[in-house]
Amino acid sequence: MTVFALLSFLVPLGIAFLPPFAPLLRGGMTGLAYLCGWAVVVAVLFIAGILDVPLHFAAWLTVAAAVAGIAVRLVSGPRPPGWLLHPLPVLFGLSVMLILTSGPVIYEIYAWDSWTNWAGWARQMVATDALYRPEMSLPTVGYTPGWPLAMAFTGFLSGAFAAADAWSAAIAIHLGLLAMLFDLIRAILRKLGRFDDRTADLFAWCILLAALAAELTWTLLPKLLLVEEPQFYFLAAGILALGFGFVSGLIGPALAAATLMMTTAYLFKTSFVAYAPAFLLGAAYLICTADGRFSIGRQEIARLSAVIAALVVPIAFWQLSAPPALCHADTGGMVARLLTGAPVHGVPLDRFAADVLKRMAGFAAGWKLPLTLASLFGIALFVHRRIGVVVLVVLTVMWGAFYVGLVGGMAACFSADEIDALASVQRYSRVPLRLTQTVGIIFLVAAAAAFVAARASAHGATNRTTFGAAIALIAVLAAYQAHVGGDVIRHVAERENIDSDFRNRVQSAKRDVALLAAARPSGDGPLRIMYLTVPPWVEWVAANYHGLGARRGDPARRIVAQAVQITPSRDETTLPLQSLKGLDALVLTGPPGPAVRALPEIAAAIADCPEGDAGRLLIRPAPGAAFACRPRFAQ
Repeated sequence: MTVFALLSFLVPLGIAFLPPFAPLLRGGMTGLAYLCGWAVVVAVLFIAGILDVPLHFAAWLTVAAAVAGIAVRLVSGPRPPGWLLHPLPVLFGLSVMLILTSGPVIYEIYAWDSWTNWAGWARQMVATDALYRPEMSLPTVGYTPGWPLAMAFTGFLSGAFAAADAWSAAIAIHLGLLAMLFDLIRAILRKLGRFDDRTADLFAWCILLAALAAELTWTLLPKLLLVEEPQFYFLAAGILALGFGFVSGLIGPALAAATLMMTTAYLFKTSFVAYAPAFLLGAAYLICTADGRFSIGRQEIARLSAVIAALVVPIAFWQLSAPPALCHADTGGMVARLLTGAPVHGVPLDRFAADVLKRMAGFAAGWKLPLTLASLFGIALFVHRRIGVVVLVVLTVMWGAFYVGLVGGMAACFSADEIDALASVQRYSRVPLRLTQTVGIIFLVAAAAAFVAARASAHGATNRTTFGAAIALIAVLAAYQAHVGGDVIRHVAERENIDSDFRNRVQSAKRDVALLAAARPSGDGPLRIMYLTVPPWVEWVAANYHGLGARRGDPARRIVAQAVQITPSRDETTLPLQSLKGLDALVLTGPPGPAVRALPEIAAAIADCPEGDAGRLLIRPAPGAAFACRPRFAQ
């Protein structure tokens, strides 16, 4: 990780100190203000990209805003000493300490979607200094760009993309959500439990660390750069911000921040639309009960209309300016496909929908079941009150809209093999399930606080036994987090859960790209490398990712990889001979016989070329020249 990675933590914090977010800070919503800082960073980059302003200029503009925010903070006076014990600085310090003490962390990407979509797009953004260019390699054109912009943020500042620096963005956003959870739990303990500040802080730390131990919001340090986790962070922040409105009474600031969180969630992934109805129901209830009683009038309708408009604006911006969307980004096409009622690759739609529901319900019933049961129990404790009924309705709408969207999206976009395997149903279902668990745990905390308050007149002081027990529990849970964080860093560095052959193939492809780029450092257009495999596998995808531009000014694609399957039989080859004349490199990962029969011109090059444990790499030293061969190794 480079020093620029620290700006992923510090720039949103500086922006949070700006005057628009002062009500959140004064109201004890430090984590929410910090996430608003991140939302501003993403929004500025998004708007700059839409207007074709150089993205590095927009990134440095956010740095200037952060410096101004820090200046405002210094002028307004020092923070109270207790702020240093807030999760935002404490968990930030713990994360940095774990990373530094574990040695240099080289974040290697092995996730297919990160190569082709998220990190791949972020690399090309840094190289081109633009949101989108036609020459970019984007298999799912039309995806919203929020997550790639966040990952590329430090790259815009440094001029070079580094996956480890992109990882810092995922860590920083997660810290913001954890800080927000702490703030909300503390506010609930103070209001419903009538705890004094010190006791509320201690218990809030205990609950937060216990939630981390249960991986309510995943591990402290993320393991992957896929969009699922950051999407959840902002969706959860939007819903919890509504909870802040109920608890604190600061309806206006909480509602504005909640809307900003949800617009950012859309910029991270278009599936936000499945969660929008539930959010709007919650927002409407908050607005209509702002004065302590339920009422619907012109003022309430105007405020809800403003929320809807704020959600619609970024959607309209992207729909009007985005490149033509492929299926996975075409929400309208998904809805239209669902309305046709046509079979899904031969499977009747109603049967397919039933299969999806069965898979989804089975996953929800088995994944982190104790946490799910605890959250449902927390919500059930409030069903006798109007807020409990509203939450049940909101969650029901959320799950219903998610299910309809999942069926429509799969029916419209998935291949026959994916439909047959019901691919990704569990992965997609984790987001609404985690949202349900998060909301339910907050209600369980509220019920526990109210129960304690009902049996004690006040909690003006913390007795020594309680204080000591809380400190001991915090110490144990914090030590556990340090242990888990160290394991995550080792996991990131070693990827021991990934098959060694898969890792070796990826590393070999990465070296292929580096050797080809060194041998042919300049040229017109991208260099072409083809993998002759029995059968084709991961190398060509990994080579395409590592062949992308990584520094500002690089072409979006420096090296383009292809893969062709060859078979041991002379008469069975799919090798397109006419496409090989323009190749700059060739990789043989299997026996050379079929390749030589298909391409006799390489026979002389490999005659005296020993085979490495990963095959042979053939490179043309100049356009039109004969191939030069070298052994290829996995380590």
